[in-house]
Amino acid sequence: QKADKNIAEYPLYTRAQAHQTADKMVPVNFDQTRFFGGSNGERVAITFHRAGHIAGAASITLEYRHHKIFISGDVLFTDQKSLPGAQLPTEKVELMVLETTRGATIRPEGQNRKTETSRLLQTIKETFAHGGSTLIPIFALGRMQEVLTVIHDALKSGEIPRMPIFASGLGIELAGEFDQIARETKEIKFSRSILKSIPARRPDHIFSPGKSPKNPALYLASSGMLVEKTLSYTLATCLLHDAKNTICYTGYCDPDTPGGYILNSKPGDTLHFPGLDFKTKRNARIEQFDLSSHADREELLDYAITCQPKNIILTHGDPDARQWFTDQFKAQANKIKVINPTPLKAVALL
Repeated sequence: QKADKNIAEYPLYTRAQAHQTADKMVPVNFDQTRFFGGSNGERVAITFHRAGHIAGAASITLEYRHHKIFISGDVLFTDQKSLPGAQLPTEKVELMVLETTRGATIRPEGQNRKTETSRLLQTIKETFAHGGSTLIPIFALGRMQEVLTVIHDALKSGEIPRMPIFASGLGIELAGEFDQIARETKEIKFSRSILKSIPARRPDHIFSPGKSPKNPALYLASSGMLVEKTLSYTLATCLLHDAKNTICYTGYCDPDTPGGYILNSKPGDTLHFPGLDFKTKRNARIEQFDLSSHADREELLDYAITCQPKNIILTHGDPDARQWFTDQFKAQANKIKVINPTPLKAVALL
């Protein structure tokens, strides 16, 4: 990236510095308050709570000088196949810092994680039945392990037929880490053995742009947004020209990435892949499934009101997402002071 994008500042830190930082990390179990103090006698109490977003994701309660602050981080209340949903405290707090990622997202009536998972599996089944291949460009941390578990269970129940399955990228390397976490902590539900059970193999041949794989198959490949020089980027160029094939997105895709470029295209469009100096027509089926790892806006709103904070700071959302929360708090809990902060501008509350 330093060379390709001419970013003189890269690398931001060295491998040695990363190791030095890791040595200074302090493990903190969920729901067990830890106290950190300074030489002046001051101390801060910190409690981590299961946030459900990805493995290890935590919401945080901070207590300092009798002030209680709750920071949501990214939250998902719904159980996933591989990870239980958020388990958050509901006591009153003085200040809540609340994520607003899905503030502008309206979930259609009757749609939920279960129905979207069923639709994904049905799409894979239909594509294979028509002699096509399916590509799921996928995030390595959490999403790869979740979708592998979904595919494993669907094969076991007969919801989808047996087919060649290929998985590649950092997500497969992380499978071993997830397996170890599952065995040592019971915080997640994942076993590396499902890779053999499926079985999920690494691709055994080199892909050339515009040349379809010989046999129909299911591909799970990083990156989730098909950034250049990744397998999912190359695979997309192999599948897009054929109407029998499908590309399935399982979550958000930045419109400024190659994945967003494909997602926003129309059938028949000519797509350009500068990273491979290649152009192709888009004839393949493109589908997006709402399997977000963020809670629905109504869930976050209800949770925040339950905690009765005096102040709420809105974070991690586009302007329209934050505005929805601002309007809803004004209509349903107007005693709460809502702050929509300006980047780099300090907010004094306590």
